[in-house]
Amino acid sequence: EYCYNASYASEVMKDLPTHAYIDKTTCGVGMTSVAIEENCNTLLLVPTKLLVENKANQYPSSRCPYYVQGVTGDVDDYTIHSYINQCQGKQPAKYICTYDSFARMLPFARMDNVRIVVDESDKVFAQSHLKSVSTTEIDVLNYMLKELEPLQDRVTMISSTPVPVDYFQGTYGEWIMGLDQYKFKWTTSMTVTPMMCKRRMPTDALKKEVIQPIVAGKDAVVGDRKFRKAIIFLNSVNSICKAIKEY
Repeated sequence: EYCYNASYASEVMKDLPTHAYIDKTTCGVGMTSVAIEENCNTLLLVPTKLLVENKANQYPSSRCPYYVQGVTGDVDDYTIHSYINQCQGKQPAKYICTYDSFARMLPFARMDNVRIVVDESDKVFAQSHLKSVSTTEIDVLNYMLKELEPLQDRVTMISSTPVPVDYFQGTYGEWIMGLDQYKFKWTTSMTVTPMMCKRRMPTDALKKEVIQPIVAGKDAVVGDRKFRKAIIFLNSVNSICKAIKEY
């Protein structure tokens, strides 16, 4: 366990440990940014297309001059291959790829000088429904875990809510149990004590009790608190999209 007097990983880290299973404890500390901005070839694996696009569009930036190539089902092979050629002698290759496009990036992952970072590693269980887009349907996550096993010395798995490693016993990810485990805490991060509210249909309750009153210019009331502004976090891309379309 490590405790840093910092809000962001980039303040105290220049690279991430490998052969590592990391509990970063807090969202938004910029740990994937450290992976992208490190001076080495990197394959960053994430669960959704939106995460690919969001992270890739952040680069190059004033802090880091690297171009990042996103890889999703609608990115053609020519774009993938031409990017690494464009990087030669200019910058390390930086790919960010969805779990279900990992098979296309396996030749790159197998190169000896490539770091592999699995972001939001808790989703390895949550997204077991993913299927590869190919003539032969395969289980994406079992395939990914199986192929990462011989590369584990170059693998870093990151989550703010990691799955206990014992859960991988008897699965293709059993090798994860042998990774070095890290827990990072951030002393200057804002901490919030939540007020727990139980609802039978939480998404509908969020709309009726919070979003609708605020949109109408009225007070939203939750428990003993009244407010007219809110930052809403939903751990579901589908729910976020539905809320945006409705309001």
